Amino acid sequence: MCSGTVRSAEARAFDEPNQDYLAFRAEGERLVFAVCDGVGSSFRGDIAAQIVGETLLDWLWAVEDADEATRLWPQAIDEMASRARRFAETEISADLPEVLRDVLAEKQERGSESMFASGVLDLHSGRHVLVWAGDVRISVTERGASPAFDATAFSTANRWSSKHGLIGEVAVREFRWNPPWRLDIYTDGLASEPPPASGQIRNWFERSTTRPDADDCSFLSVAWDKDDQAPLTGHPLSGA
Repeated sequence: MCSGTVRSAEARAFDEPNQDYLAFRAEGERLVFAVCDGVGSSFRGDIAAQIVGETLLDWLWAVEDADEATRLWPQAIDEMASRARRFAETEISADLPEVLRDVLAEKQERGSESMFASGVLDLHSGRHVLVWAGDVRISVTERGASPAFDATAFSTANRWSSKHGLIGEVAVREFRWNPPWRLDIYTDGLASEPPPASGQIRNWFERSTTRPDADDCSFLSVAWDKDDQAPLTGHPLSGA
């Protein structure tokens, strides 16, 4: 398993926050993860992505299958709303120029938004649940063949909003993959080319992050073969 997140070249140049948020939790043969893409045109999309990601991580840890995820989804939405209310009370700094304060106030009125892809991988039971909304990319390959599941063209109309809750639809799917399999989750900053072979992931990540027109980039890649001894250990690729 490996992962990485980095700001776009423009965000680094102007010292703006990363609009993506990536988090995971692994214990034994179980992994819970969330890859979130905050909507830059909303108010503090970076905070929205963090709210969604942290909530999904806590919520998914208690989920066993897709039916339970569907049944408990309203609890996740309620918790996101609760965390968003605490953030919404934050005042816009009086030290900012008036024009910028007006722009931020208008955005704040519309709310904060984020898209996401998240899931639970359970290697013991072989049951894997994915939950997503928006255009965060999902790709699964089995036995080295062409993608067994490829969600790379989902609508940006599906997202979470601090103002409206879930906009559009959330997808909840359960899978059983035949090893060796590989799951790739990545935001649109990496969408200019499909994920490469495992040994080329670092080059793919670094190549995308140096493109001047690239958006913020985040990814999580998990590969498993039935002979692997520690499939849910790995390392992050550093980024700014």
